Amino acid sequence: MFDTIDGSSTEAAALLAVALEQQPVIAAAQQRQITAITALQALRTREEVAAGAWDSEAGEFAVAEIAVALHCSQRTAGNLVGIGIALAERLPATNRAFAAGDIDLARVRVIVERTQHISDERVAVIEAAAVDRARTSNPANLGPKIDRIILAREPDAVFQRRRAATAEREVLITPIADGMAEIWGRLPGHDGVLLDSRLDQLARTVCPADPRHAARRADPLTCLVTDTPMTCGCGCQGSTPLPSHRRPQVIVTAATLLGVTQDPAELVGYGPIDPDLAR
Repeated sequence: MFDTIDGSSTEAAALLAVALEQQPVIAAAQQRQITAITALQALRTREEVAAGAWDSEAGEFAVAEIAVALHCSQRTAGNLVGIGIALAERLPATNRAFAAGDIDLARVRVIVERTQHISDERVAVIEAAAVDRARTSNPANLGPKIDRIILAREPDAVFQRRRAATAEREVLITPIADGMAEIWGRLPGHDGVLLDSRLDQLARTVCPADPRHAARRADPLTCLVTDTPMTCGCGCQGSTPLPSHRRPQVIVTAATLLGVTQDPAELVGYGPIDPDLAR
């Protein structure tokens, strides 16, 4: 199958071409699926209201129905319906690009999340720029790019979104198989940067011969909880003294710091932040 380097390269290029050809097909199919389940939710809501259900409660059974049909959780089904409603009511340009296969669900999700606190009157301006960025960005990079657009044009929306997100901070610990537990958390950005930095600091207190890899960052979390030092896994029983806490690094102009301008700042290790948070 791979007799020569040239043959291998030719076959790899052909396989990659096939994979790329399917991207817009998959994206367009995702859009049709979301459009259909959103329409189903709207239909069920009308039926339930006509049968006497409260407006605030109507449609809940539809989400459960969708979850069963798609073999996903109700939370996932509800998120998909939420995306569909946003596309239909607030983000027509995003919906058109999605239907054309120009952007996929992962990028659509980022646009929906990042623009949810922008007023209906102003969202079109932000959306147009966001869709342009989405065509050439991966989902991880797209969020900060949209944030920079919003920070420059709609700083009040960023503040509202940050306040709402901060109120929803949480940490969940779930038992999983083999005597392990899974941790999931949502923290303010600067707290996340501090935690990440502290785990790195603790991981570096063991000697270079320590055999751990990913576990070298997992074990420090227990050390923080139990207030104990890291012990080296190589058997030397030694560790470097723990360095002092690092403070978050923020890049901000003097004019913004003094309140003269409202330019976005940059939290190192995180991305763009609004000027109020930087101050």
